[in-house]
Amino acid sequence: MRPQIVPRFVRTRLRKYGRAIRLSVHRNARSQRPRRLGVLHHIAITSTKQRCGLGSELVSKFVSIGQIHSVEAFQLLTHTSNQSAKRFYLKHGWSVKDEISDNDGEEWVLMTC
Repeated sequence: MRPQIVPRFVRTRLRKYGRAIRLSVHRNARSQRPRRLGVLHHIAITSTKQRCGLGSELVSKFVSIGQIHSVEAFQLLTHTSNQSAKRFYLKHGWSVKDEISDNDGEEWVLMTC
């Protein structure tokens, strides 16, 4: 309605409004950030040391260290055919979330804790 005030608006307010919009977008993006996820990739124990509680200790320490670093969820994949690993993780509080196939056609069990 009053075009003569446009230059003054641009000089005095546009930068302030633009900064507020950028901060708002940044704040919203940060609040929708995915949660921290811990992925257990491998546990290896020599056959002579198996069934001594070392695997249980390793998994427990993994979760404890993750919790110290604000990890909110943990997951792992194990072959569908590896029933002993599946029983081991179920015994330690993990649960089966899904069964998936990779690009090579191998079947995997996705477990979470």
